[in-house]
Parts: sequence; C-alpha cells; structure tokens
Amino acid sequence: MLTSDTSPGWSRGSLHQDPLDSNRWYLPNGFGPFVSNDAGATVNYMTRGIGEVVTWKPSWHPNDPLRVYMPVADLVGFIATDGSETGLAPRNPRRSLPVSNGNVGMTYATEALVGPVTGAASPKVYFIGGSFFGPNAGRASIVTTADDGVNWSLVHVAGVTGTGLPAGSEIISGCVAPDNANEILVAVHDTSNANSGIYRSTNGGVAFTKATGVPAGGNWGDEFSHFVFMEADASAPTRRFAWLNGVGFLISNDRGTSWASAGHSSGGPTNNKLYDWNSWGYFTRDHATGRLWFGGMKDHLGLAYSTNNGTNWTYLDTPFSNTGFSEVRAIDAHDGQVLVCAKRFGDAYFKTYYSDDNGAVWHECTKAGHRLPNATYVALNPHRRGHFWVATNGRSYARFTPGAMGEWQQQYFGSLALNDPGVSDPTADPDGDGQTNAFEFTAGLVPTDSQSRFLQAIQTVPLQSAQMRLQISPRLADRSYSVEFSATLGNWQPLTGFTTSDAGNVRTITDLNATETARFYRVRITKP
Repeated sequence: MLTSDTSPGWSRGSLHQDPLDSNRWYLPNGFGPFVSNDAGATVNYMTRGIGEVVTWKPSWHPNDPLRVYMPVADLVGFIATDGSETGLAPRNPRRSLPVSNGNVGMTYATEALVGPVTGAASPKVYFIGGSFFGPNAGRASIVTTADDGVNWSLVHVAGVTGTGLPAGSEIISGCVAPDNANEILVAVHDTSNANSGIYRSTNGGVAFTKATGVPAGGNWGDEFSHFVFMEADASAPTRRFAWLNGVGFLISNDRGTSWASAGHSSGGPTNNKLYDWNSWGYFTRDHATGRLWFGGMKDHLGLAYSTNNGTNWTYLDTPFSNTGFSEVRAIDAHDGQVLVCAKRFGDAYFKTYYSDDNGAVWHECTKAGHRLPNATYVALNPHRRGHFWVATNGRSYARFTPGAMGEWQQQYFGSLALNDPGVSDPTADPDGDGQTNAFEFTAGLVPTDSQSRFLQAIQTVPLQSAQMRLQISPRLADRSYSVEFSATLGNWQPLTGFTTSDAGNVRTITDLNATETARFYRVRITKP
C-alpha cells in the first residue's frame, strides 16, 4: 500500500512502470499526474503548481513575504514557502494526514486563517471549509498546522470529530483572534437552514459555541458562493466585524460572543450611513489603516468606506448617479491600497481596478485578453505594494506583478492611457521629446512633459587638445551612470582615464585621452 504522502486521490486510471527504471512509476490522476521514484514508497505530483482548481482568497504570513497560504477546492489548501515565485506550492495536508477515499477528512477550504505571530516564527494556520465528497461529505471541517505545513491535524469534522457545529454544514468564512491563536470564529451555513450562524472556539477549533444576536435570515452562501465575510481588529482585540449578505454589517465587542447590526439607515448617505437595503456585497478591512470597505453587488450600488469601525460610512460613488462603480464582485484593501473586481458604469464586463490612494484615483490593471472573467477573489500582497493575486473559479491563481516599470506607468498614466499602447507602452513617446517611456523610466524623467528630457553636451577643453568634456543631466542619486566611447560608432569601450565633478543635477565627465580624430560617447544608465 502506498504511503499517504500526497497519495493519489481519485480518478486513478492506470499504473505505468518506466521500462528503463523499475523504481519509477507514473500514475494518472484527476488532479494531475503523479510520479514515484522509489517503487511507490513515496508519490508526488509532477505538476508545477496546484492545477486548474477553484481557488479562494490567499493569506500571507504577516512578517515573512515568502510564506503564502492558499485555500482551494478538492485539495484543501497549499502553503508556499518561496513566495510562490516559482509557481510551486509544496505543502498540503495530504503529506501528513491519512488519506481515505481521496481526501484527508475535508476536501475544500474556503479560507486560510493565520494566527498572531512574533517575528518570522511559524504561525498557527487553519484551513476551514468542508467536504464535497468522501466519507465526510456535507460536513464542516477544519485542519490546522503550526509548522507551515510540515505536520497537520484534523481538529474538526462536524458530527464526527469535535463538537458544536451542525452535522450538515460548511464553513464560509472566519477569523483568528489577534491575541490568541487558539481562538477562532467561523461563519457556518447549515444546509438544513436551521442552525446557520457564527460560532466561536477557544480551543483551536475542537469545540464551538454559537454566538447570539445575529439577525435571522440572510444568505450564508456555500462552497462556491461566499456571502459572509469576517474580520478581527488587532487594535482592539475584543472587536470583530462581519458582513452577512441580506443582513448587512455586524459588529461584536466581546470577541464574537454576541453581535449587533450597525451602520445602516433609511436615510442612507445623508446620514453618513449605508442604505438599509444596501446589504448585498463584499466586505474587507484594511489591517494597516483600520478602514472598512464595502462594495455593493448588482442593484446594490456603490463603493463605501468607514474610518470609525462602521459607525459612519462614506460612499465614493452616489448610488443611482451613474458614476463610479455599478457592481463589485470582489474587494481587498491594504495600507491605503484598494483593489476591486468590478464594473464601472459603461463597462460591459468585470475588470480589475486598483487605487493607491484610498479610492481617489483608479487604474485598470486588466488588459485585453486578461480580463479574468472567472475571478472570485482579489488579494493584495501586503509585502509588495502594487502586487496582487486573483483567485478564480476553476483556473487556479493569477498573480499580478507590475514590477518597477508597471508601477511607474500607473504613476504617470490614467486608466484610458494605460489601456492605449500608443501612449503608455514602453516604446511609446507620448510627449514627443524623442525619448521613449522605457528610457524615461530608466532615466527618472516625466513621460508626459516634453521639457523633462535627458541631455548630453560635449565641449572641448581650451588648450587641451586631447581632452573633452561631456555634461549629462539630470543626474539622479538613485541611478548609476557609465560612459562608453568609440571612434567609429562601433566596438564601444568603457571610458577610462577621466575625472568627474557634480554641480546640482549636472555631472561633468572630463575625458583625458581623447586622441582620435573623431570620438563618440554614449551614456549607459542603470536603475537599481
């Protein structure tokens, strides 16, 4: 019998032995091909990643940018320990939990909850969700790890392991207490519609108690439709926030034990509140600034924020004004950045929009051919500004990495220009000064100002026939400049035998060995 280490789950079709190596076996599988190099003692995925599965919002280690926690369908979840820059996600509960009928007690995770941590230590991480197939089908489930996925524990299967959660249920969202890694809240959809609600555990997800005060009704969603969102407040460890579609904004000031509705009013924006009916949408909290964000779904218009924990709300767009956002499908915020998968009025389809200034100015990040229509969540990378992930319905994760050039383009060009290659493309020259965007980015110039140019001037040195002076500007402290020379405009060589002097942003290079009849110079600029 094969070990449980990434043991194939289901859809096993056949077993193939390498005719040139009797220890190498190949196993086709519904989740991708497997290989064993030790005659079946251990089995590993051959795919470079997690495959084309449904994915949900990833989470990051608060202090280590290389550790990413990824909840997914069918395969529970993965932990990347290299920032996922390689596309690999090596750590999965299948590595250390017994596999039965293709799963480890649960099959999907809707969220990865990361506990409080000091420094770069491994936090306690929970994958929360349920099972779609296998012996625990239809039961809310929780697995946890305290060493970033080396070892796992199955701490709860509703009605089987642990106590308190309805037997026929699934976990839609949750949060960890900012001061206690063993205290978690989960939002549970009871498939019998009798005991849906918010449940609290103080012993790491083993036993739960149902919270009070949550209004009746509401849509708790399911594995593929997340209609509940929960957040903790590290600045006030007793405070928790929740959004329940059909009910709206909820707040708890006693660690999630009891809840009350807040932030809504029939007067809507005139009272600095959300409209009473504006209770369908997506919710998130900027953990760096404390600002809360809400984006309305179809017919629940507007993008709103609160700077006082939901007591008052301000709409960026006035509902029914036909300006701004008409529908939001996903939202995230971090340190003044706001990211939405949404439609603005006039959009024919959902696009990904990014703001670096709390929603004052927006840029579209998606381009033609990369609209990501299957997006289910967007997630800002808290360690790399302007970088984000998109979770999709059946197409794994997409990572947006603008790089320095991309960040520079977003700084100088608006949404229309960013979508026009003739204006914002690296080879374009929108200000007509003869220097492309790529060059102006490297040289530290303004691409929309024709007076912002990199200049070179050559002067002879009086009475010094073998000396020439080359002046360049602007010279910036964060760039490196080197000069090359040639007598034929070919076979360029680094300039040697020279002196330099700086005055303001002008650098003067004096060539002490200009002995040829003709000598040409060029400047190489490097941006770290």
